[in-house]
Amino acid sequence: MVAVDQLFQFVLATMIAREVVVGRNWKNLKVLVPVSVRFGGTNVLFHVEALTDGVADTSRRLGIALLIFLIILIGGRIVPSFTRNGLTQRGRRGCRSRSTSLTVSALPSAWSPC
Repeated sequence: MVAVDQLFQFVLATMIAREVVVGRNWKNLKVLVPVSVRFGGTNVLFHVEALTDGVADTSRRLGIALLIFLIILIGGRIVPSFTRNGLTQRGRRGCRSRSTSLTVSALPSAWSPC
């Protein structure tokens, strides 16, 4: 059962990597590796915890933390793009592009798109 569950993680990561390579969207490849490793690691930890003490609190919390991180990361990339495109369509000057280091440092705070 554990092997089948881990195989699902591997197949999912392979499918995502294929889409990144075919679409030549190399920026998303940097996100794929840590997310795949973390989801796979969290999944293994879940099974170890469930088999040893029957309660898998740590792995569930890590999984939820990873999902929250993904929401923040995707929101930090998509919202500014939509805002910039909306302003451009209305003939206004869009938001200036922000650096990656600024975006990463702003993740823990109340980040605004402009």
